[in-house]
Amino acid sequence: MDCAWHTLREFALNHRKLRDGPGALAVPHTHSRALELHPHVHLALP
Repeated sequence: MDCAWHTLREFALNHRKLRDGPGALAVPHTHSRALELHPHVHLALP
C-alpha cells in the first residue's frame, strides 16, 4: 500500500492544478469473488 500511496501523493503534488497532498481511503483485498488468492488494494480519493 505504501507504493500506491506514494504514487498518488507524488501525482497530486506535481499536478499543475492540484498542487497539494491528497486524502485517500485504502482497503486491502486478498481474495477474488471465487475465493482465489488475488491480493490487491482499492483506493478511493475525494
